[in-house]
Parts: sequence; C-alpha cells; structure tokens
Amino acid sequence: MKALKIILCGLGIIIGTVLTIGLAFLDRGPETYVYQARHIPKRYLKQIHKMELLEKDERIKYFYSDGLINIDEGMYFITDKNIVLYSKDWPEPKEIISFKDIANIEVQYSTSWIDDTWVMVGTDNYDYEFPLSKERDGDEKFVEYLQQQVSEDIPFTSYEVSANE
Repeated sequence: MKALKIILCGLGIIIGTVLTIGLAFLDRGPETYVYQARHIPKRYLKQIHKMELLEKDERIKYFYSDGLINIDEGMYFITDKNIVLYSKDWPEPKEIISFKDIANIEVQYSTSWIDDTWVMVGTDNYDYEFPLSKERDGDEKFVEYLQQQVSEDIPFTSYEVSANE
C-alpha cells in the first residue's frame, strides 16, 4: 500500500510538471483575437521584420495569427499599403497583396464565437482566402479598414454563415 502511494505521488508530480511546462509553452503563442496595431507584441513585430514581410515605412493596422505556438504557422495582417498573408505550410509561404491589385472581396462572417470569419480577396491573377477571429469584433474592424483602403467600385460581398450550415 505504501509503494502504491509513492508511485501515485510520483506520477502526480510528473503529470503536474508536464502540464505546467505545456501551459507555459502554449502561453507564448498568439492570442485568439485580432490585434490592433498598438497591441501587437514586440516579439511578433521583430519576427515580422526579420522575415521581411514589411517595407521600412509600412505600418501594421490589424494582425491575426491562427498559429498555436508560433505566428509563422499562419499570420494575416493588413498594413497601410498591403494585405500580408503567411503560412509556413504553403508552397510559397509569403503573399503580399497591394490594395490597388484587389479586384473583389467576399467575407463569410461567422455567427459562432468558435469559428473564424473567412475573407476572400481576388486579384486579376489569384484568389486568396484567410481567417480572422470574430472575438472582440476584430474581423469586422479588419474588413472595415480593408474596405476603406480599396476603390469604391471594387465588388464587395458579405454574408453570415452559421455553424450549422
């Protein structure tokens, strides 16, 4: 009986240690909402600059990452000049779309707090799609800023998609 108590205590300590380390590791990952410019962590800005995703005079307005541990797993942001999309899993990880190249925009707003909104941006050559968190209305702020940056004659479609569809 005494040996069982020792084994269970040891097992409890090991599980507790693993959980603590795991939570500390995940805590370094990005938040689940769209960051406004002034709230983007400095370490993310350093990484973005190191990856050469911004021009020297370019400023990020809104930033979202669906990465679990690191932003380079998937990051999507809008600047005063471009939309920048990046995922290390894509054949070409980096896509930079100038506002002047945008031909159409479609937004599928999620009605569920757990599902992301999806934005589709079309150019003459390609169509791109990326997620934005609904949390804190970050998706709406991001899209609103995008709409302000493109020409008024660019077709814009938006609709809501529920989790049941």
